[in-house]
This record gives sequence, C-alpha cells and structure tokens, in this order.
Amino acid sequence: MGRALLVNSKGRFVKNKYIIIESDDWGSIRTTKKENFKRFSRISYGNPYLNHDTIASVDDLNALFDTIGLFTDSVGNHPVFTFNTVVGNPNFTKIADSGFEKYFYEPFTDTLESYYPSQRVFDLWSAGIEADFICPQFHGREHLNVPVWMNALREKNPELIELFNLGSWSTRSGKVNGSLVKLQAALDYENDGLLEYQKAAVKEGLSLFKQIFGFKAESMIANNYTWSPDLHKTINQNGVNLMQSMKYQVLPYSKYGKRKLIRRRFGENIDGLIFNVRNCIFEPSLFPESYDSISNCMKQIDVAFRLKKPAVISSHRLNYIGIHNENNRARSLKSLKNLLSLCLKRWPDVRFISSNKLLDIL
Repeated sequence: MGRALLVNSKGRFVKNKYIIIESDDWGSIRTTKKENFKRFSRISYGNPYLNHDTIASVDDLNALFDTIGLFTDSVGNHPVFTFNTVVGNPNFTKIADSGFEKYFYEPFTDTLESYYPSQRVFDLWSAGIEADFICPQFHGREHLNVPVWMNALREKNPELIELFNLGSWSTRSGKVNGSLVKLQAALDYENDGLLEYQKAAVKEGLSLFKQIFGFKAESMIANNYTWSPDLHKTINQNGVNLMQSMKYQVLPYSKYGKRKLIRRRFGENIDGLIFNVRNCIFEPSLFPESYDSISNCMKQIDVAFRLKKPAVISSHRLNYIGIHNENNRARSLKSLKNLLSLCLKRWPDVRFISSNKLLDIL
C-alpha cells in the first residue's frame, strides 16, 4: 500500500473516477510464427513473454473484444484498451539479402499478413477502433534496439543468427555481447552519437502510424520506459502531447555513465509533454495463478481514486494471446471480466476512457 500511496501522492488531481487501460506491444513480433515456436522455445524459452507473446490473431482479438463488449459505464462507454502499437518490424528477408549490412523494416500490417495470411486481422483492428473497444497510440517504430542488434548480427552472434533465421530477436537474457542495453529497449543507448538516429526513428514511426491509422498519435509510451529527455522536442513536434510513463523514467545508460531514474508525476508538463503515470498493474500472465491479480489491482484502483487520480492500469498484450497456449488467454480474460465487474459494482460512477482523452480532461 505504501508504494501505491507514493505513486499517487503528488501531481494533478481529477474530479471524476477514470479507468484507463494501457496495453503495450501490439503490432510487434516477440516469439515466432506458430510453426517455428518449438525451435524458438529451445533457444529462448523462459519468462512469460517468451512463452506466450506474439502478434495477435483474429481469435485473440475476437476474444478480447467479446469481453470488452460485455461492459459499459454509467454514460455508455465500453472499457477501452489503449493499444500502444509498434508500427514496424524488421524485414528479415531484406536484411539477410544485404548480408546484414543494412537494416530494413516493414509496416506491422505487412507482418500481420505474413503471420496470418488468410485472416484479414487488420480489418478487425479497424472494427475495434470503430466500436471504441481499442484506441491505438504510439509505442515506437519497432520494439528493438536496431543498432545493438545489427552490430551483433554483423559479428555473427550465433544465438541471434539462429533466432534471426526463425524470425525473431528475443534472447533469453534480453541482452547480447555484454551490452548494457536490452534488445527490447529501442531508445536506450551507450553511445551518445545514436541520439540523432533515434530522433529520425521516432519521426518515421509517428509518420507511419498516421499512414496506417489515418490519424496522428496523441500519446506515446517508450519501449521499456527508457528514453532521453533530449527526444521530448522531437516527440512533441510530431504530434504527441501526452507521455505515458511508469513512476520513473529510465534514462539511457550513456547519459550519465550509469543508470539513472527521473521521478514522474501525473499531470506534470515537461517540454510540452503532459505525463500520465501508471499506478495500477493487471498482468495475470506475469504471475502464478496463486497471485491474486484482481484483488491487488482493485486495491491500487481504490488508492488512486481516494487520492483523486485516474486509475491507469498497465496490462500488456501477452495477457491476451492464445496462439501458443489458449489457457493463457482464457485465464486472463476470465480475470479481466471479474475485475471489470467488481469495478462497476464498487464504483458505479466510474468512466472508461483511453489515454489520449486525458488531454481533454487536463
């Protein structure tokens, strides 16, 4: 409870009880296609992300949307998932054809067609947006630290070469070649010279987001919550006005020669970006079944409401994926139903909104 109080004790207040569900990683690859998963799991099997997480199928989305559609708040809004979306993935064929000399990426919509060629998955994304079940926002051009990955491929790192041939980069350790940078952290760096590369990647990613969805991203969450304040101007100038964050912003390693964190508070304005701080966790797939994800999240929501903050719930994509294990998806959706039922019963005046709607409120 002390940690929940710390997260909510400072920052701006809101009048109403809002629930925001921020769900990261949509669009990004993580594990491999189903036909390659057995080989992948022999290399990288380990944490829940490497056991379950991959691009969502039609079955995954239908199951999630069916659950969301069961509930409405007092003004008729369904729960809405802020789908923090990675808009690109590596184009493995082109990278291989270049002899690992050049990096190429593809829109995640192309990746969807490659993973599920007969499912028309993006049509279901569009239907979810139309129904206000999901609201895509920006999570990066890719969920991969491209310079670190490409350097390791050029050095013929055997683990990454084997994973590359399976269409993935996700190592068991999350790191490679002694680097302090995690492969998943696209905006981390050990070399200050990479800042300009990152500015270009953010700009390209936000432009691709608009091309795909037909509207600009108004909010963003950085991969692994790691980014430099030197990117704020670029982020803001390209349409983003709200920064999703945990209570701490993790700075790139090279910024100070060691890891450093900056405390962020709800509603603060930094370099033209309003911060929205996550204060609740609902991640059933990350914990054993003995862990009561529902009651713990309810306690966190209660603290947020008592301290006049929105309940901003972190709930990653991996919870809702059943391609490799249908029980993973079923378990999480059952828990989600129970959580939403309890919320509406305890707080009948609660409002469901997406992250970008906070801009209107603040």
